[in-house]
Amino acid sequence: MDDDTLLKTLKNARQALKPGGTLFSITTHPDKMAIDSGLDKPGRFEIAFPWGGRGPNYYRTVGDFREIFGEAGLIIQKIENLQVSPRFRPLDPEKFDAFQKYPYIRLAIKAQR
Repeated sequence: MDDDTLLKTLKNARQALKPGGTLFSITTHPDKMAIDSGLDKPGRFEIAFPWGGRGPNYYRTVGDFREIFGEAGLIIQKIENLQVSPRFRPLDPEKFDAFQKYPYIRLAIKAQR
């Protein structure tokens, strides 16, 4: 989603939280976005959806996420960079190996109102 929509979404989530309430978000990691988009700086790019068709996606840095969460009035408590655990390789070695080209695949953000 674009920056305006993301900001509105985060503000709405903040409103829904009780004071001290926690929001947990997992999104595609910026490192994976940079590789997939081919962009050397943050911005919009087009992707092919797994179910068919194409649509917009957005490459943002970890700093961009920190900024927009703060702008929405959320206090980030923790950010984790996630990779596929090696214990999952036996389930699908080919797919596991394909994900190894990415330093990280997901970004987990824990924030509080």
